[in-house]
Parts: sequence; C-alpha cells; structure tokens
Amino acid sequence: AISQFQFLRPLLLNHGRRAYRRVSMFLCYFMYKNMVLAVGDLIWAHQNGFSGQIAFPDWVSSMYNAVFTSLPVLFSFTFDRDMPDAVSVETPQLYQAGPKRAFLNRRVFGTWVLSAIWHGSVCWVLPIFSLSGAVNSDGKIVGFWLASQTSFTLAVETVTLKLLAHTMGYDLVTLGAPIFFLLLYFAVVFSLSSFLDSIQPELTSIMPEIFSSSACMVCLAVVPLIAVAPDVAALALLNDRSPSELDKCRGDLFRGKSLCEGVAG
Repeated sequence: AISQFQFLRPLLLNHGRRAYRRVSMFLCYFMYKNMVLAVGDLIWAHQNGFSGQIAFPDWVSSMYNAVFTSLPVLFSFTFDRDMPDAVSVETPQLYQAGPKRAFLNRRVFGTWVLSAIWHGSVCWVLPIFSLSGAVNSDGKIVGFWLASQTSFTLAVETVTLKLLAHTMGYDLVTLGAPIFFLLLYFAVVFSLSSFLDSIQPELTSIMPEIFSSSACMVCLAVVPLIAVAPDVAALALLNDRSPSELDKCRGDLFRGKSLCEGVAG
C-alpha cells in the first residue's frame, strides 16, 4: 500500500492542478460566450421597443451553443497543458492556485462578465449601425439580416479569439480545434444560405452577400481584433506587473531555464 503513495505527487501536482484550472476556465468561458450573444439580444430589444423581433436567425443561434462554440472548448481545455509534467511535479508552489482560488473567484468571474458585455456590445453595435439602413414603416430595418448575420459571425470569431487567448498549450489540437470549428461555422452557414432557403429564409443568399461586401469584410477582419485587444493587453500587463507562480514558471521555461525559480536543487 505504501508504494502507491508514489502516485500521489503527480496526481495532485499534475492532474489535480490542471483539472482545477480547466474546470474554472470551462465555467467562466461558458458563461462568457452565452453572455456575448445575449448582449446583442438585449440591445436589439431596446432598439425595437421590445416588440419581440429576434436579433439572430433561429438556426444559427441554436447551433451557437450546440456546435460552433461548445465543441472547440471541449477539445481545447481537455488537451490544454500549461506546464510539462516533469516541471509541474518539481514545482509544488504551482498547486497553491487551487487553495487560493486563483482561477475562479469574484474578481476573475467579474472580469469575464465585463469582457462579455464589451465583446457583445462591439459585435452588435458596430455592424448594426454601419451596415443596416433606415427603418421602414413596419418597424423593420432595411438590410437588417445582413447586419444581424455579420454581428453573429463577429460574435463567433470573437469568442474563438478569446478562447485562443486563454489557451496555454500550443499544439495541433488546442490551436487547431477552434480554427476548425470556425471554418465549420462558415461552411454550415453557407449551406443554410444557399441550399436550405425553406428552413431559414432570413439567410437566403446572405453569406455570399456578406463576402461580396467590402464593408462586411472589413467588419469581419477588424471588429474581433478591436474587441479582443483590451483582453490581450490586460493579460500581458497582468503577466508583467503581477505574474502568478504559473506565469513565472512559464516565463522561465520560455527563457530556456530547466526549472522554475524557487525549486530546490
């Protein structure tokens, strides 16, 4: 029975520590990505006077959680490895993040909420005011579905970039899965807009129209970067001014040191 204690160290310092970080990031990210889309719905409800009009086409919004933004998380966080096993076992101070609740507390969760409000607002407001036209007599905005689908695409792009920004393992799975499912999103929406008009008439020829519009393409290329830039800057500033033990250890590895500071022997 005593020989089994040799597995306790890697169980805690490798699997247990990583599991806490993965679960914490998973919970925060799921709340965040749902709030990003909900912010657009909330702003649109005020714009249309709470008339009950939907902000996004039903089929794409229903697949937002089921496919486009959920599956990448499962791959990225499942295979995300912030530290090599050998270094993690020899660096017990990394385990302090769990008892200190470093990855899931009020401040961390509040930061994710603020990011969701900012991202959702930018992804909705910029395209809806720059791409759509005037209001008709029936209360509908001219070109609304063009702006709506562009806004939805921006939300998918933005939450994907946010996922990549918080991924610490740079390998084929953790980096490739979000990119793959982003490309899958474009393929599915192109199919809906080209071949399944009876299922989602609002999307009829909408994606070809988006890709043929220079204004839409500028939005798709620039708006996600504008949205995520504060997050990346905040992460870089926090890493520089107040680095955690994990940040310090990863910095040591990046600079070529064999072990992190504070490891004896």
